[in-house]
Amino acid sequence: MKERRGAVSVILIISLFLLALLPGPGCAAVWGSPEQIGGGPPSPGFFGPGSAGGGAVALYEADARPVSEAEARERLETYAKAFGPEVEVRDFTPFTQNYYAVLVDRATGLAVGEAVVDRYTGEAGPDPGPALTWRRSVPNGAATYDLHAAEAIAATFLEEFLPGATLLENRTFPGYHTFEYGRGEIEGMLSVNDRTGQVWVHTWHGQYIGGEEEGGHSGG
Repeated sequence: MKERRGAVSVILIISLFLLALLPGPGCAAVWGSPEQIGGGPPSPGFFGPGSAGGGAVALYEADARPVSEAEARERLETYAKAFGPEVEVRDFTPFTQNYYAVLVDRATGLAVGEAVVDRYTGEAGPDPGPALTWRRSVPNGAATYDLHAAEAIAATFLEEFLPGATLLENRTFPGYHTFEYGRGEIEGMLSVNDRTGQVWVHTWHGQYIGGEEEGGHSGG
């Protein structure tokens, strides 16, 4: 009987965790689905190695070696092409757990999504977090918090989260705004929901490796 109750408890906990990952009312379906940007590959899993971005648990073999930046760029380019010929890769940024980039519509110059390549498995997919749950296909005209308001929220949050850090580059996406932050140079990223004002820190990236960012951009 105890074993049965224990099994039921584990199932209940897992179910509640999975429900927490589902997008709330008004949120888009998983980004990468056909209705988002004219098609594209399905989103990878969220748990452990094999998931783009390192997943919820960054578990690797002791002798694991990262894929090269050149290979990561190629995989991001391939991933971007699946969303249409006008979507290109910009703002390539290396972190210890993944390589991050922004997908931009070449015709409009607008950012349409965030993508990553797991630095050790080499798998490309949508950036975990806001890109999966906050992104929506309706224009940002429906937003409560524009870039300026979101910047103020992010700056206030940073005062206690990482004293001495300032906001650096920024990008506006459908449903949210993403900011780089750091004390002199980039130390991490966070996003602000454009309807609720909630802040989501991108903890899955790991540490910024350093070097020059490719195609850095400020603004939406």
